[in-house]
Amino acid sequence: MELRFEEQQGLLVVTVLEKRLDAVAAPGFRAQMAERGAGRSVVVVDLGQVQFIDSSGLAALISVLKRLAPGGSLRLAGASSGVISLLQLTRLDRVFKCFSGVAQALAAP
Repeated sequence: MELRFEEQQGLLVVTVLEKRLDAVAAPGFRAQMAERGAGRSVVVVDLGQVQFIDSSGLAALISVLKRLAPGGSLRLAGASSGVISLLQLTRLDRVFKCFSGVAQALAAP
């Protein structure tokens, strides 16, 4: 799983450099995120290149959210229409804050 980690405006921005966040990629995503994102209050995940997420990918995102500081926020940026549809279908759009891009996610209160 290839991820790029950056600090922007004091927040961790993680860019997923893969087209799929599925059963093959999710364990690597989860492991890298546990190492770099645990205990933070806000993490932005740029899903701009991700075209497909399955249940394993959703579980990995939830796992990241659970490792954040209490009351933490996982902000998803740039998700495709297919990914947004899946989040709406599973009602996870109520759990994750979704933004059209990283700039919008960083500017949110």
